[in-house]
Amino acid sequence: MALRLQDVSSQEWSCDGASFDAVYDRHAAAVYAVACRFGGASSAADLTQDVFVRLWRDPNRFDPERGSLRTFLVAVTRNLAIDRARSDASSRRRNRRVASDRGLAPPILDLNDVIVRSSEADRVMAAIRTLSVPCRDAIVTAFYGGLTYRETASVLSEPEGTIKSRIRDALGQLRKELAQSS
Repeated sequence: MALRLQDVSSQEWSCDGASFDAVYDRHAAAVYAVACRFGGASSAADLTQDVFVRLWRDPNRFDPERGSLRTFLVAVTRNLAIDRARSDASSRRRNRRVASDRGLAPPILDLNDVIVRSSEADRVMAAIRTLSVPCRDAIVTAFYGGLTYRETASVLSEPEGTIKSRIRDALGQLRKELAQSS
């Protein structure tokens, strides 16, 4: 039985490929908007991907009796963002402590490097948006989600060989697009 997007009841909830696509299409923008409040575009994209991967891997965490799917996804987004912020802060403290124990000076950020990296990230995202939807999904799922070919194939419900071909094609297209835009 597939998911109906309106008025989901516990008897109707399942997370098959078509249902998941519909859920993603309907809720990805809201999840992304919430994720943007906690960081930049690239971290928001990563966070959005992680939220939907979690839903795909464990759809039973959503309980329709407790609220809407959108509310659940927004709460998961918020919690993941907070967990990441805590983890990042802890890592920074640990790195500073290790550096000071070794007598190392803290790294100096070069504003020019930061600007160049940001500009490059914007170019890459613009190039990714030019890809066909199947190639874009494969690239985003694999690279931004940090998944293997097999995991990407599982998430996208496609054969592993198809995913490999799409990623290879997408990388070739991105290489051309980025060469033209530089």
